[in-house]
Amino acid sequence: NGTASVTSTIPILNFPPSISFANGQLIDPFIVTCFSVESGKTTGTLTFTDDKTNSYIWYVIDLTVEPPEPEEVIEVKTVARKTVTLKIPVHNPNNTEIDFDVNFSEPDFFGPKTMVLKPYETSIYQLSFCPLTQMKRTSEISFYNKEEGEYIYSIDITVAAPDVCIMAPIQSPIGQAGIGHVLVENPLDVP
Repeated sequence: NGTASVTSTIPILNFPPSISFANGQLIDPFIVTCFSVESGKTTGTLTFTDDKTNSYIWYVIDLTVEPPEPEEVIEVKTVARKTVTLKIPVHNPNNTEIDFDVNFSEPDFFGPKTMVLKPYETSIYQLSFCPLTQMKRTSEISFYNKEEGEYIYSIDITVAAPDVCIMAPIQSPIGQAGIGHVLVENPLDVP
């Protein structure tokens, strides 16, 4: 009979601060809940310490928080070497300003890495997609705030091969140079 205090190194776990025993059995069930506003993996401990003897036993906890379902699935169809700008609406439902961290890891995505929204504001985040080759893939962009959580948008991408550009024939007599012109486009919005 007795009590044990309960502690953890994982701050997103919620549990009673102590447990009580009678006749070697728990008096009440010990329930642990987890609340996280961000997906990912973490490892920590859950420790039970006897209040009388300071003896303790601890358990290693490996915790995986799965990402939320996407807010929206955005379909993109384009041609290689043609820039497309995706317009993603982001809303602040609160009466305080919110700073979002914007996360994407694709090398052909370009856009600001932060976004600030005023109270109750809806704003458009512009993500530029600059594919260089033909492809088909699914990518993601996420908006994260430590109080509001994580908002994920899934992007289904289909990129067709570019049109074949046929250059005009170049003719030149032997021993002389010929000149041809090739049009090269910059797929980015910057020089």
